[in-house]
Amino acid sequence: MNESPTEIILSKTDKAYASEQAAVAAIKARNLDPETNVPVEISDGWAIGHFPERAGDDDAPPGETADTTPAGPTADPEYWVVKFQARTSPLQEAVVKLGLNGNVLFIERQKEVILPKAYLEIADHAASPTWGNVEGKNRQAITGETTAYAYHRLRPATRREFELMLKEGTVRTKRHMDELQGVTV
Repeated sequence: MNESPTEIILSKTDKAYASEQAAVAAIKARNLDPETNVPVEISDGWAIGHFPERAGDDDAPPGETADTTPAGPTADPEYWVVKFQARTSPLQEAVVKLGLNGNVLFIERQKEVILPKAYLEIADHAASPTWGNVEGKNRQAITGETTAYAYHRLRPATRREFELMLKEGTVRTKRHMDELQGVTV
């Protein structure tokens, strides 16, 4: 069974560690249990993955506890690093737009992003009709629906990672909007 950490711990400056050795040193420096806290590779370096189900499992293979009970987090992580697939048709939107309670996220395709589970549920349920051409008729939906925003879950993430990525994107958006203020149409 593939196990995922229940928590990803970054450096005290909220950045990834430069190497696996740096993450190991941080585990020792922070007096963390090396049995349940191990270095894990993330998109921009290394972090400490917390695996509480490993406690006391000296002889158990990865994914199982000593009493052979399957291990793993009891709940889905709240944040995920995901990558939305490229457009499969020129009719699809170039940017993924997901909204929740009036908050809309504009997400670049084919780039790793961090999203809360609630937005991923919205993407899971977003569907678009399959269009076709029937001779002598206008284009119409004829074969059903397909997933509008297909994506791959890459790894669990933390709320802090999401907030940093969101802040960076918001700054970029504001800068772009400021540049547009001087443009007249």
